Amino acid sequence: MDYKSELKKALTASSASGTALIPEDLEPMIRANLLELSPLTRMVPVVRADGNIHRVVRRTANNTGAWFEGEMTDAAYSESTYARRSVEVKILRTHGQASDFAVSAARSFTDVMADEIESATEGLADLFEFSTIWGHGDDLSFTGDEYQYSGLYGWLLNDSPTDNVIDADGTITLSDLDDLLDVTMHKYRNVRDMQWLFLMSPQMNSKVTGLQTLIRRAVQSIKFEGGFEMETYRGVPILRSGFVRPAGTTTSPAVTAAVAGTGGGFALGDGLYRYKIASITLYGEQVAGTADSDTVTTATHDTVDLTWTADSTAKLYAVYRTLAGEADADANYDLIDIIAAKTYTAAGAVNTNVASYSDTGLTGLSNIHPMASGDETIFLVGLGQRQGLSRPVLTPEVGEPMDALVNYVTLAETTDSLQFRLKSYHTVQVPWGNLHGAIRRVTVT
Repeated sequence: MDYKSELKKALTASSASGTALIPEDLEPMIRANLLELSPLTRMVPVVRADGNIHRVVRRTANNTGAWFEGEMTDAAYSESTYARRSVEVKILRTHGQASDFAVSAARSFTDVMADEIESATEGLADLFEFSTIWGHGDDLSFTGDEYQYSGLYGWLLNDSPTDNVIDADGTITLSDLDDLLDVTMHKYRNVRDMQWLFLMSPQMNSKVTGLQTLIRRAVQSIKFEGGFEMETYRGVPILRSGFVRPAGTTTSPAVTAAVAGTGGGFALGDGLYRYKIASITLYGEQVAGTADSDTVTTATHDTVDLTWTADSTAKLYAVYRTLAGEADADANYDLIDIIAAKTYTAAGAVNTNVASYSDTGLTGLSNIHPMASGDETIFLVGLGQRQGLSRPVLTPEVGEPMDALVNYVTLAETTDSLQFRLKSYHTVQVPWGNLHGAIRRVTVT
């Protein structure tokens, strides 16, 4: 579909007086365009959010009362156990405008407005994909960003960072993918209603296809709604993503470490500690910046203060640290926190860029290490409304369809421009992080 042409038709729908309108039927086209731009967003099931806090009930233990019995035995009742997991709906918005001068200079009003709406939709589609994979709120074990919701990676680290995140530290093999399947979809019984898919870069997809060809395995493909086709590995579709491979040139900052405090009490004891910072930009975690270190004396120091020059493209930062005395090798740096890259005003507007952090001796995740040049990440995600990853949506207007992911709002003209807003109220729910997996620090060559 030529969305720009369709937008122009909607923007020029005539009224009785012949005046150009911006009618309600813009929204279906904007939503369709967003789903075309982000196949992952198209594939994630949508559920209706309970409210600003959405709750999902998880069965944590099955009914175990089944056994052999005599005919007249009294019933011995048992039941499953359940727990609730809550996620908070967040506000995603973008604002666009076309200046009156630009409109006047263009061939028509619709040319400029269609361009601006299309551009805003592309930006929102990128934000959807980033948030679904890398978003990190303040509801998990790390510090996070209070205005983001937690996506797939955050729930993986929260629920099963040791078993379900494979540190490859080398070139991809088909055995790596088999291991990922074994700890997820092959491990559990009651996941038959879920749709599974691999997320990997186009370069990694080509490598996996080549490996299958080398062992004379036919590479099947599956066609999905929307006209896009995906290759498969062992029957699991491979969705190519531009959000899992670091950029060729990193924007991650060099860090400066300095011990601080006068009362003592650093939790990990005396020694030299090394640190690295990795930017998590809109397109995923980047190669970590240059390291720095300082020596802690626990009788004196209670923190190590980190500072850096802010990366304006960062949406989050991953903070890595070695244990005392370990060498400066990537495999020795463990993830200790994921923090916001922005500060906010009381009203929730972005205020400044974060450029500091204080470590009090947090315990790190021992198998989550920083990315080096050439490294990337492969995800295996299970999609499903009940147990898999899904998207609870809160519609702004009563009676709107549940899949109304994006709403278009025209704004009052207070400056010399025509202004509009695209908005979405939603979150991601991951009832069980251990139904998903990742391979980190994996390379194509």
